This record gives sequence, structure tokens and C-alpha cells, in this order.
Amino acid sequence: RRAEEALKEINESLEQRVAERTEELRESEQRYRTLFEEVPCYISIQDGDLNIVDANRLHRRDFGSFLGCKCYNVYKHRTEECYPCCVRQTFIDGQMRIHEAVVTSVKGESINVLVHTAPLLDASGQIKHVMEMSANITQIRQLQSQLASIGLLISTISHGIKGLLNGLNG
Repeated sequence: RRAEEALKEINESLEQRVAERTEELRESEQRYRTLFEEVPCYISIQDGDLNIVDANRLHRRDFGSFLGCKCYNVYKHRTEECYPCCVRQTFIDGQMRIHEAVVTSVKGESINVLVHTAPLLDASGQIKHVMEMSANITQIRQLQSQLASIGLLISTISHGIKGLLNGLNG
């Protein structure tokens, strides 16, 4: 009889611990999902065949919900893999990569992005997916272009003024 009561107490204690751990896991997953969905950049998860298997809210908004589609088709409206492909290279060697690219939104707008790739490992340490995280740098590139134009204008004006001054000096 005592053994049954002790076993019942142990069982109840284990059930309580399992319930607590389950709740902690649920909260942790909810935090992860919130971060994934709300981060202010494009995130996609790709498999070894370059299919998009998950994407965050911003990615879905600007590129559409194309889960299962090839990344090169979604981003660049291509029918063939990009060369070089940083996601493919990350699958091969497990190294993170950074590059700049121009992609096309679902509305047809060109977007300059700074892309980071990182391997996502399974429990055995093998690369299961690659995460591609891209920051929209279109405004930065536009400002750089405007600054270059202003610099050229200033150079032209100063050259003209210098010519006038030299002409006045005779």
C-alpha cells in the first residue's frame, strides 16, 4: 500500500514537471515565432533543393507566399539557379556568407538587399536548411547615387568658377 502511494506521488510529480516543461517549451516557441515574424528584414528558410520552406511576415508581404517554390524564381523571377549561389555554398561548406543583390518584389519593384546566409543544423549536426536574411538597403543605394550626382555637380560648378576667376586675372 505504501509503495502504491509513493509511486502515485512520483507519478504526480513527474506529470507536474512534464506540464511545466511543456508550457516553457510552448512559451519559448511563441517567443521565437514572434521574433521570426516581426524582425524588420526578410527571412526565408530554404531546403537543399533551394525551395523556400518558411518565410517571415515581411518576406511574405513583399515577395508573396511562395512556400515550396525555388528561391531564384521568387526573388529574381529566374528559371535557373543563380551563380554563384550563396545558399548552395552554405549547404556545401557550412560557412555563413554575405553578399549584395538586387531582387524583384511581387509588385515588380527592384529592391537592393544585403543578404546573410547561415546554416541551420539538425540534432545530429548536419545542415538541414539554410536561413537567408536580407536587409533592404534600397534607400541607402539611392542616397549614394544622389550624393554622387551632387558631387559631380559641385565639381562642375567649381571648375566653371575657377575658369571664370582665371579669366578675370587675365
